[in-house]
Amino acid sequence: MKKRRGTSFSTRIALNLVGMVTILFLVLMAVVGVNSRKAMSTQAEKTAMLMLESSIGKIERIIERVHGSLVSTSWMVLDNLDGKDELFRITSRTVEESEEIDGCAIAFREGAFPGEERFCPYSWYDESGCHSKRLDFDEYNYTEKSWFTSVMQSGRESWSEPYYDLEGGEMLMTTYSYPLINEGGEIIAVLTADVRVDMLSDLIDSLKPYPNSMTMLVTKDGTVIASNLKTQDDEVPVTLFSIPQISETEAGIQVARSILEGRSGSSVIEGKDGERQFVCYGSMSNGWAVALVNSYDDILSPLIRMQLLLSLVTLLGIMVLGFLCYFILRRMTVPLKDLTHSVQQITDGNFDASLPEVSHDDELKRLRDSFGFMQKSLKAYIDDLKVSTAANERYRSELSIARAIQMGMLEKDFPHEGPIDAHATSCPAKEVGGDLYDFYIKNGKAYFAIGDVSGKGIPASMYMALTKSAFRFVSGMVDIDGALAKINNNLTHNNREAMFVTLFLGSLDLGTGVLDYCNAGHPPVLVVEPGGKASFLETKPNLAAGLVNSFHYEPQRVTLKPGTKLVLYTDGVTEAENMDMEQFGSERLCRWADECMTDGISAQEATESLMKAVSDFTGNIDQNDDITIMTVAFNPS
Repeated sequence: MKKRRGTSFSTRIALNLVGMVTILFLVLMAVVGVNSRKAMSTQAEKTAMLMLESSIGKIERIIERVHGSLVSTSWMVLDNLDGKDELFRITSRTVEESEEIDGCAIAFREGAFPGEERFCPYSWYDESGCHSKRLDFDEYNYTEKSWFTSVMQSGRESWSEPYYDLEGGEMLMTTYSYPLINEGGEIIAVLTADVRVDMLSDLIDSLKPYPNSMTMLVTKDGTVIASNLKTQDDEVPVTLFSIPQISETEAGIQVARSILEGRSGSSVIEGKDGERQFVCYGSMSNGWAVALVNSYDDILSPLIRMQLLLSLVTLLGIMVLGFLCYFILRRMTVPLKDLTHSVQQITDGNFDASLPEVSHDDELKRLRDSFGFMQKSLKAYIDDLKVSTAANERYRSELSIARAIQMGMLEKDFPHEGPIDAHATSCPAKEVGGDLYDFYIKNGKAYFAIGDVSGKGIPASMYMALTKSAFRFVSGMVDIDGALAKINNNLTHNNREAMFVTLFLGSLDLGTGVLDYCNAGHPPVLVVEPGGKASFLETKPNLAAGLVNSFHYEPQRVTLKPGTKLVLYTDGVTEAENMDMEQFGSERLCRWADECMTDGISAQEATESLMKAVSDFTGNIDQNDDITIMTVAFNPS
């Protein structure tokens, strides 16, 4: 199957670099965007407030000019109270000389003008010129109009709510009323100036910092004077609470209340659709107010356009940067790719593969030189390894042969019929071991031995072979203690390595059951009598063989009952450890004998059973010592 190629090193570096730059740009754009949004919002709010104050100032100047015109007119009226024609000329002149005043009336209190119950000269100006007429006809009772009654009741000047005057100027207007007071302090007439709402609306409409900004001139009762907020019926102005941006939320209603209470300030309103509006408002001297509503979408639209443009430029820059990084890194990593190819050949076994040359003295050249040194060292190491492996194979082969020779030296032909049943087995911890056993029958006696050489490996195996040969040579010629003494003297001769061996030698008379034995530092023999429990054979303390020359060993004798079994073993049995560092021990050995050494069990079965019990106890733990077991059963007829 074709091996799938991964992403190249240069591509990964380019992607990581572009990724980091992209993250950096995104973070910077986010920080700049947030700060710019705050700064633009703050600046827009300041600008709106300045425009609002400017607009209020313009309207206040109109109000002042209207007020000034009526004050001047009032003096002329008071000087000509008995001349009807002169009063008409005064109203006409007032309208003609003032750009803000579209109509002027002198509404006398009933009976205040000589010879007339009611008298009200009125002049107005339209496209065709200045016109005059009386407003005291029966169909038009000016004494009931709000612009008249409010002044008569309060005695102060006032502005009326916008209304459409059909009998007078025939336009949507607001009227400024000024009381005329005689020398006696009585109000004898109300001097009025009509101001077209359209003029105020045009002025307010000019206050539009953004395309969708709403400007409002609000009267005392909440009527809005602004052309972009009128209903389809131009004659009927809308009210403050009928504007959706104001009336749909509690915050907007609170702003409307603040406007009607004559306060000045600003607020942010968030509509039901989530759109945010910035509202600023201010009051005027006549009780009216001016409000400006700006959508944050309009305020932030330049910022959004700038961010979009910046995003497009950034995206283009990142693409160009990615291409340049990939192109440059691809050229720079060509030697690295060649070096990778050469190293791959080395890993495949071609230690003579050539490495690419690097002209620049940098990290890549040092890496190439390091791989060159490694290539030479690895080649030399492989050559040495081949030599050592061949030598090791020869050594292992020789050890295998030595193991076969050693195992061949151990007795395999045991009697299983007649007066004696015997069997033995040995399992070295390494290829060769230091445990030994021997068994043979001569002149009606069974001679057997078991031993454990100090140490392991080849030295122990050679010492074991020497000991076994000595036993086979001297046993049967002298008593057991004499045989052990000769073996000891033979082992101590030229024993510069101070090795020794623990031994148990036995001679069993097959006719009488008399067992002559001698123990040289070996673990005690386990004795299992027929139908009885296991016990250890009593032994005298004697030194191990090979330590002291001419040591006197004391023999012992015991008569075995028919059916008695002897279990001989090395310390590899009792000192075998499991995973919990527990030893097999003598107690567990006795329990095994009580459970398994029945009268009908054979020597071979007993030997294999004990070996299995030790193996089950240790589990998967590596064997730490040689294990040798011999079972001898005395079964005379």
